[in-house]
Amino acid sequence: MPRRQLAANKQYLQSVIREAEDATRELQSTNKELQSSNEELQSMNEELQTSQEGLQSVNEELAVNSELQRKMDELSKSNSDMNNLLAGTEIAAIFLDNKLRIKRFTPLATDMVKLIPSDIGSPLEQFAANLADENLVGDVKQVMNTLRYRDREVRTEQGQWRLIRIHPYRTEENVIDGAVITFTDITRTKQVRQSSEDARLFAESIVDTVREPLLVLDAGLRVITANRSFYTAFRVSRAETENRRFFELGQRQWDIPGLKKLLAGVLARNKAFSDFEVENDFPPIGKRTMLLTARGIEQQGEKKRMILLAIDDITVRRQAENAMKRLNETPEQHVADGHRRWKTLLKRRRPLIFITGYDIDEFKTGDLAGLIAFLSKPIDFDLLKDTLESLAKKHPRHK
Repeated sequence: MPRRQLAANKQYLQSVIREAEDATRELQSTNKELQSSNEELQSMNEELQTSQEGLQSVNEELAVNSELQRKMDELSKSNSDMNNLLAGTEIAAIFLDNKLRIKRFTPLATDMVKLIPSDIGSPLEQFAANLADENLVGDVKQVMNTLRYRDREVRTEQGQWRLIRIHPYRTEENVIDGAVITFTDITRTKQVRQSSEDARLFAESIVDTVREPLLVLDAGLRVITANRSFYTAFRVSRAETENRRFFELGQRQWDIPGLKKLLAGVLARNKAFSDFEVENDFPPIGKRTMLLTARGIEQQGEKKRMILLAIDDITVRRQAENAMKRLNETPEQHVADGHRRWKTLLKRRRPLIFITGYDIDEFKTGDLAGLIAFLSKPIDFDLLKDTLESLAKKHPRHK
């Protein structure tokens, strides 16, 4: 009985050992499979990490591309804005590099220099400019050497005018990277300027032909200009008159409070005045009686107020009026004596009859009209002086 139990136990143990060995073999096989799976997982993890790095790189590239695209859009917009600006301002422009090769140009520039799009990159000196006085390349070289902009007004071969401005091309880093040439149409401006100059010369020629002395005063009552009659009448020069205050001319003969008030009224209220009488001594022409008339002038463009002042010498007329007044107030016999004295004077000075155009018989005793007319008639004082001097030489006893 014990032997059979031992044999049964032995068989049972052998069976258990076989099962354990089988289980061990299965576990080993499973372990190998797990190790293989682990290796596969590790390999997949590495591949995933590599893919993640690749995705990160792609993402970074996409970000860079997006930034580049944004900058390209901004650049395109800026380029469009500049083209529209240049087209809207109608300014012809040529952009050059440091070697004076054409980088770009606006469509209007082709009117000044015969260019086509394929000329970009070519030297400027290969192209002829549509200018009567062509020295464009020399001007650009001068600007590049001095780094100072240059302006010049030139005429085209068609007779139009352009303002050429050349200045260095500076980058945002303040680096000189060529030059820019702009051509601005100033034909209309030149025409207006010439018309203004012609009108000024025309006005000056008219003023110079006026027999009355004329002055133009500014708002500070300084003399801007005077006509030829003024210089002749008062025997002064342009240097003694222009840019000086009116009241300081000569020996301050015009420094009169009443006249100052009237001129101030012309400036402040555009209140003109006429026939303001001034009687004074005006060296070297002597004592004179003047009538002054003033009108305000306003330049609409510059909003400047000026005064046109006319001066009329009425000395002879005033002397005649005073003589007539004295004659009207003199007794009749005294008048007759005066007539006889005039006849005697005229007989001794026959040239006076020729100068005045009156004969002795016109001065009848008791008739004042002839004498008044004689006194009122304008006399050529220079001719009178020369005639009297000639007569004095021939007849010394009449000196």
